[in-house]
Amino acid sequence: MQSLVLSQASDLEELIGSIFLCGSLTATEYRWLITLSTARAAQESDKVLIDRVLYGIRHGLLQIAEVA
Repeated sequence: MQSLVLSQASDLEELIGSIFLCGSLTATEYRWLITLSTARAAQESDKVLIDRVLYGIRHGLLQIAEVA
């Protein structure tokens, strides 16, 4: 699982890149992205990337994986 403590924008880009590569994300990653997208301190470029992930989930392009 990815570390959810991201200190730089490149870390967020790497996380989102890995989400698109594998086609899924964990429920924890999903909740973290939702929290980050609603934070006032989030950069606009970060929000655009997060919105793309959320779009992918809504349209069935990405799945939220259940952790066993």
